[in-house]
Amino acid sequence: MQRKILTISAFFLIAGLLKAQDTSAISARVSELSDALSSTNETIAEMKSTLDALKKIKLSGYIQAQFQATNGSGGWNGSSTSAPTAVGSYSGGAFPKDVSSRFSVRRGRLKATYDNELTQYVIQIDVTQSGVSIKDAYVKLTEPWKKWISLTAGVFDRPFGFEISYSSSNRESPERSRMFQILFPGERDLGMKIEINPTTGTLSVFNLKAGLFNGTGIANEVDNKKDFIGRLGVSLPFDDINLAIDGGFSLYSGA
Repeated sequence: MQRKILTISAFFLIAGLLKAQDTSAISARVSELSDALSSTNETIAEMKSTLDALKKIKLSGYIQAQFQATNGSGGWNGSSTSAPTAVGSYSGGAFPKDVSSRFSVRRGRLKATYDNELTQYVIQIDVTQSGVSIKDAYVKLTEPWKKWISLTAGVFDRPFGFEISYSSSNRESPERSRMFQILFPGERDLGMKIEINPTTGTLSVFNLKAGLFNGTGIANEVDNKKDFIGRLGVSLPFDDINLAIDGGFSLYSGA
């Protein structure tokens, strides 16, 4: 009888030891899994932070290849009344001498934008057969309260009229009108502007852009005088028919 009791006691003792060992092993395994899960969560948080930063960066661009032909030829200086129709040096560049047709890359744009809601950094280059040139290089700061007022500095579109600021990628015609090509060659200028654009209330149909510029395009400044350019615009939306009517008054004052 005593042997049976001792045997049973020994069995329960061994079972208890095995159970304690199993519990200890499970606890250790759970601890390892918990540490691994914590490390995974930290990695995911870091990846999310990186992705959130990358979402603020936007790359875009387009290429406009074209063929041009004219009944005249390049290089004509207008000295002869019997000469063929002259090909002027409007946007796209004049034809070389004795050339009346050509293939070219009119626009090869690559644009990088970093938008952090209150700050925006933009760089845009134009790559053509003539070389690489800067189209945009500016920083834009927006006030954090109403977000109605912003300040832009660098190289950007002159705030005159509607057509200059209208993107070439959206415009129906290949080139801007002759008037803007003559008055504002290159469309851009070096300077600083303030923009007021209410988003709510009665004033939301109005927008104001005004700034001071070198007046030399993207070339270096040649004097101490600055040009003033401003535009007061009105935009009347008709959401029911997906239409908006835009108008405004523009002012340019400078040499």
